[in-house]
Amino acid sequence: MKNVYIFLMIILSVDGYAKRLAPKVVSPIVYNGIIYQTVPWRIDNGTSQNGGFITAVNVATGKVIWLKQVYKTNYNPRREKDVQDVFIKSLELNKNKTHLIIKNGDNQVFNLDLNGRLLQ
Repeated sequence: MKNVYIFLMIILSVDGYAKRLAPKVVSPIVYNGIIYQTVPWRIDNGTSQNGGFITAVNVATGKVIWLKQVYKTNYNPRREKDVQDVFIKSLELNKNKTHLIIKNGDNQVFNLDLNGRLLQ
């Protein structure tokens, strides 16, 4: 019983646990030999921001065609960064197959043409 108590004390006292769950996986879109997908982690997008990036990759070669920051997250230095991250929650191709419709966790909607340019 003492071992169980010690184990629970250790588990409950650990402050290094994540404050939020990892973002849900957003299904990529494959169209005309290109895969469009989110890049949720800063280690993969080369910046200090988690979330907000889309990449286009040639399916045949695996070569990255472009990487685009769709939106910028303004972090408050007085708050923990991980609870401020805003991730892309959906990615779809519009009816005419001319651009991507991107929605983030703040319910903002962005349109990105297939060449990686943001549309108004």
